[in-house]
Amino acid sequence: MRRGGGAWPRLNLLARSGGFVGLGLTGAAAALTLAACGLAHPLPTSGAPASAIAATRSPRVAVIRTARVSVYGVPETVFTDGAGRTLYWFADDGPHQIACTVGCRLAWGPVLTRGDRIAIPGGEPPRSFSVVAGPNGHQVEYRGHPLYTSDQDTGPRQANGQGFDDNWYVVTPSLRAGASSGPSW
Repeated sequence: MRRGGGAWPRLNLLARSGGFVGLGLTGAAAALTLAACGLAHPLPTSGAPASAIAATRSPRVAVIRTARVSVYGVPETVFTDGAGRTLYWFADDGPHQIACTVGCRLAWGPVLTRGDRIAIPGGEPPRSFSVVAGPNGHQVEYRGHPLYTSDQDTGPRQANGQGFDDNWYVVTPSLRAGASSGPSW
């Protein structure tokens, strides 16, 4: 949570054709918003603003897909990134609030977008996905939960981060907004 309380600024999405969703914020307005909110936190490795580092590592379009993955031996439909890596949510994050920053993000990579579009699975309501401007950059959310990948997954369709530290859970289409604990399987 940023100083002074409250959530990071949330960027509203506008539906576009071709399965993409665009942000309702121009590049100049985004820069002003980030500067006004003091979101240029340095990372320990370079001293450069986190938003600048995130922009160099972020894809122009964040691609979100679904896949069947074995979670505790049970096949589950989960969301993945464009490379097929399972996506996770962090129980310590609040609605549109990011708790996993700096050191945490070394093991749990935030799903970021540098551009103004997110490619989402067909049949998924566009409003389920959003982007929050926070300390990691422009991070993709699902129903208010910021999304991450795990360094414990060494390839696609793995769920080795599931239940880690009783705080990390795979993102399924049934994830509720405001959920604060993982599934009970």
